[in-house]
Amino acid sequence: MGKGEMPTDDDVESADREVQIKKLIDLKLKAVENARLTVTVGGEEVVVKEQVRKLVHTILSAKDYIGSVVSAEPHAALAWAGVLVFLPVSLYTMIYFSTFWC
Repeated sequence: MGKGEMPTDDDVESADREVQIKKLIDLKLKAVENARLTVTVGGEEVVVKEQVRKLVHTILSAKDYIGSVVSAEPHAALAWAGVLVFLPVSLYTMIYFSTFWC
């Protein structure tokens, strides 16, 4: 449409469609944001996924130290082995879902 020309029906429909798509995108983004699991601690809202991610990274970074400490006790060593199997799987699952679903 040039300067001074009247808009056609196609131009109006296209503009309406664009507005509808923008509204739909805004609604979906708000739904994703509201779907996050949050907990209020001391009046502050905390996103659980972020805290779990920090905890997993901390544990994985200290795994050699913890492994050497629990190696003297067979029951603790067995439990620690279970944790070492579970944590990477949960970490990769969190990364996958945060990359492709949120």
